[in-house]
Amino acid sequence: MKKRTVEDTSLFFEVLNNTPQESKNYVSKSLEIVHEIILLLREKDMNQKKLAQKLGKTEAEISKWLSGTHNFTIRTLTSIETAINEEIIVTPHKVRSNALKYTTAIYRASVNEIKSCLHNAEKYNIKSKSERLERSAA
Repeated sequence: MKKRTVEDTSLFFEVLNNTPQESKNYVSKSLEIVHEIILLLREKDMNQKKLAQKLGKTEAEISKWLSGTHNFTIRTLTSIETAINEEIIVTPHKVRSNALKYTTAIYRASVNEIKSCLHNAEKYNIKSKSERLERSAA
């Protein structure tokens, strides 16, 4: 069998093109839910261990849940929401009924995303394009 390299992505795209749209949507939604939980944990300054303790689960089980492949039940999501005192999934009807509350939440989430990006940039010593240009001009 031919060993595939990083440059050879034809098999990947062949599999992706043959994957049913429903499966793609499922994976996308699962990852969105996990991403939301991770952001909320970060916002609450809570790690997986603290969440596990609040839910009476093992840290390994929480880690598995947050890997992106777990099929969350409504009960599990509700338990997590209760443990972190935040909503994870909100229906469009609820958003329309509470527009101001959710507009504020969207703003807050955007600010937290920006903070997270800046934190990662500092953590990995990533410089902005203007900083790199200034450094090379000096």
